Amino acid sequence: MDMNQEPIQTSSSPWAWVRHILHERTILVLSILFLTGIALVLWDLEKLSSDLNQKAALESAAQSVNTLREFRTLYSSQVVARVRSTGVEVVHDYTKKPGAIPLPATLGMMLGEKMGLGASGGKARLYSPFPFPWRRGTGGLQDDFSRDAWSSLSQNPSTPFYRFEDMEGQWVLRYAEADLMRPSCVSCHNTHPDSPKHDWKTGDLRGVLEYVQPMSAVIARTREELQGSFLLVGILAVMGLGAFSLAVTELRQASQEVKRRAVALEHEMAKREKAEAEREQLNQELIYASRRAGMAEVATGVLHNVGNILNSVSVSAGLIRKLVQESSVEKLQRTAAMLHEHRPDVGAYLTHDLKGQKIPEYLTLLGEHLSQEHGAVAKEAQELAMNIEHINQVIQAQQTIARSSGGHQEPVAAEDLMEQALLVNMASLDRHQIDVIREYEEVPQLITDRHQVLQILVNFISNAKYAALAQEGEPGRLTLRISWVKGKEGMVQLQVQDNGLGIKPEHLTQIFAQGFTTKKKGHGFGLHMAALSAKNLGGLLTVHSDGEGQGATFTLKLSVEA
Repeated sequence: MDMNQEPIQTSSSPWAWVRHILHERTILVLSILFLTGIALVLWDLEKLSSDLNQKAALESAAQSVNTLREFRTLYSSQVVARVRSTGVEVVHDYTKKPGAIPLPATLGMMLGEKMGLGASGGKARLYSPFPFPWRRGTGGLQDDFSRDAWSSLSQNPSTPFYRFEDMEGQWVLRYAEADLMRPSCVSCHNTHPDSPKHDWKTGDLRGVLEYVQPMSAVIARTREELQGSFLLVGILAVMGLGAFSLAVTELRQASQEVKRRAVALEHEMAKREKAEAEREQLNQELIYASRRAGMAEVATGVLHNVGNILNSVSVSAGLIRKLVQESSVEKLQRTAAMLHEHRPDVGAYLTHDLKGQKIPEYLTLLGEHLSQEHGAVAKEAQELAMNIEHINQVIQAQQTIARSSGGHQEPVAAEDLMEQALLVNMASLDRHQIDVIREYEEVPQLITDRHQVLQILVNFISNAKYAALAQEGEPGRLTLRISWVKGKEGMVQLQVQDNGLGIKPEHLTQIFAQGFTTKKKGHGFGLHMAALSAKNLGGLLTVHSDGEGQGATFTLKLSVEA
């Protein structure tokens, strides 16, 4: 040992020992801290992945159960109800009886078994404590989950019951909903000679509709989607560790050089090193926070904007189903039957019979009515297709925001953008009897990203609708404006104004901040994502309100040229 070297004083103070370790092993300590931070990030990503897995599985299972239930309802009302009047038998053992068709429950269980052959591997089954004789081997409460599901749904039939558990060697989601007795089924179940129960009433819990969703496919899909994030974290970890090592090495060399040249500067250098360390730590914290915020913004933005459009998709689908159910095709069939009945003397029937004389005029009116029905269905189908395409484009637009700072630029008319955004919300606006006023100036086409602008305008109109509905005492009203920005050459503004609740003055400066919301069930992501999209487009979002109860005006300002 060098006799001139000062011995290490480890017993004088624990803090002195810590300072010595930090000085002599700075790279090691910072590396440990950095790797710990990376480990926390990876843990958080893994937790996010697990949460996404469960949410995706629950949504998939609920959608599958709803699809199966709607299929059974449609089959019962549109097929079984019609064929029974013609003498066709509807039985469980239809394969043994020529010309017979299966019961709704039988066909539903067959469809549930076929669902298991798909890519997701999910399957559905229907059971209850009151199985028919031919289903006693497969339809009863066979395990703990089925018994727990029956008990839970008996008490709360409107609340689904689910559990994640190991089933036949694989991790699955078991999701169950109540299958309630419908009015059209009460008589059949109470009068059927093999029915195990003859006192059914409408609304009774008839059975449990369960969907089993294997988690392997969901987990694989989520991991594939997050693979890029894990890879990015790994690359940043290696780069950050190298940067840490290089920076600390340079600082130590500089410190030693300064100490050799002037002891008087040692104190100042120590403060400088401390400031550098704090700055590096702050930078890393900002990078970490920014990365997490970015991932959250993309994911929540997609859910928020797609959720707005799905409302219109549901409305269009409901209208189409209503039009089909109320179609006049049955009247045409009755008229055809009358003509068929008088086929030998159809000429005399149409010219001399009082009913026959009315048929030509009736067919003309019926043809016009069917043409109108066809037009209405075609219109709703077109709107449904447009909304689905818009969902796809919203997701692509959000992915574009996550990947880069710019999107696909194309010439587009401002009026078309406003009308398309209005169309997404129009069914809901009509349903709530909210008036829409258009004030469009003539402006040139914009060179911009159509779908980012659309998601902003859809968000504006959706928020304005809810604000107008919440304002009591006067009918809801929305005003849509397109005009030049005064004092800004080459700038166009698209505005959505409502006569709703208005905005408090102290909230105006926070309205576009992430997480800020004035809705009871809001998340505070919609307007924040809109502001990010506007910035990405080179534009600007502003808001104006004279206060509570005075309505609000949201404005998107864009340059005519990209």
